[in-house]
Formats: sequence, structure tokens, C-alpha cells
Amino acid sequence: DKLYWVLLQAQLRQAFTNDRITVDGWGIGGATLLDTLPWIEWMLGKEPPDLMTLMLGTNDCSAYDPAVFRWCLEQFGDRAARASGGHTAVLPFATLPGLDQYLTKADPYAETVRQLMQTRQQPFLDLSQAFKALPADAYKACFADGVHLNVTGHEFVARTVMQWVNETATAVGAAAAAVSAPPLPDLLKGVRRILFHGDSLTDGSSYPDYVVNTLNGLYPEARFELLNAAGAGDTAANLRQRLTADVLALK
Repeated sequence: DKLYWVLLQAQLRQAFTNDRITVDGWGIGGATLLDTLPWIEWMLGKEPPDLMTLMLGTNDCSAYDPAVFRWCLEQFGDRAARASGGHTAVLPFATLPGLDQYLTKADPYAETVRQLMQTRQQPFLDLSQAFKALPADAYKACFADGVHLNVTGHEFVARTVMQWVNETATAVGAAAAAVSAPPLPDLLKGVRRILFHGDSLTDGSSYPDYVVNTLNGLYPEARFELLNAAGAGDTAANLRQRLTADVLALK
């Protein structure tokens, strides 16, 4: 329960008041970025995540040079985008340093992440720089051995990722506030509750939340409320019956 992704899930849920936020850790000991390329579809699963972070490079720096690492990073981002249908964003972490020889050994791989993401104008999180900015004693206190993080290190990663999330959310909010929302469509005037009716594609899906949250972001004064009355496995005939029998009861 002290791994950085477990800590991050708790922090995200608290920050956004949303217990449905889920963060999973899919790290595989000893893996290089090249190793992960055939695993992308398996890692994404049937319901691709909104965001996939990428903390790799430590094993890579003992396996091949930064040019190969760059090619692997390009491949990973492109393949993840295709496999997820553009749904999953990939956020690489600049390769973490470590102790002793790893204090500088991973630096060319961290720099590779920086250069590629800047060239592509895509976001990345510079965990390498964040760790190296720590005082020497605090830096050493983050590691269980030469490369693996201890509880203190995992807590630092979680805080750093959460800081990036907060800064990104603030920047996005400021950009959105600078753009005038279009006029409220006539169809939605006087509407407060929006009902989503359907089968399994709607039941348990995140798209109704996305639609209502987007509308509330554009028109906060409207305070739209989501009602999801979908039923997995229903046919059109069943849905019509349910519309009369219980959906309308939601008023």
C-alpha cells in the first residue's frame, strides 16, 4: 500500500472527489522498453485507460544505447495510440537516476525522453530532474538499493506526479476559461436532468459522465444531472418496455 501508484490513486480520488478513479501498476521487473512493445495491447486491455505513465530506462541503459531507446519510445507512443483508438494518452517519465554508478548512468536516457517529447510537443514528467533537485541526504533516503525506490521514494514520486496533475489541471482550466462557451443550445434550455438509455455500451460506460461533465464545464450555471438507466443485454423491445415501466419513474 506504499507503492507510488497506490498512493497516487488515493491522492487523485481525494483531490477530484471521485472514488471511481483507478490507478494500476503494471511494472515488470527487469523489463526494458523494447520488451514492452509486444505487450501494449495486453496492458491496455479491453477498456483502455485514459492515461498510461511510462517509467523505464534503467534496464535499458545496460542493454542498448539511447538511439535504440528513442526508437522504442517512439514506437511505444505510436502503437499505444493505435491500439487504444486514440483514447489513451502516454506520459513518459524522464528515466530516474539512482545511487553509485546509476547517479549518472541513466542521464542519456532521461535526456532522450526530454528531447523526443519536446520535439513531438508532447508532455512528459521530468522525474530525473525532480530527484536530482533534492538535497543529497534526502536523495539517498529515497532508495532501497542502487536503483529501487523505498517507501520514501515512492511517496516522492506520488507527490511529484500529483503536482504535475494539479499544474496541468490549472493550466487547462485557465485555457478553458479564456475561451467563451457557445450559447446554450435551445434543446438544452430548461433542462436539468439528462437520461442515458441503452444497453451494455451505455451501462457502466464512462461516456455519459464525460458528456455531462463537459456540458457542466461549458455551462456551469445549468447544473446538469446525469441519469443512467441503461441495462446490459437489453433489446430495443425491452428498452421500450423499461422506458414506460421504470425509466420514466426517475422523472
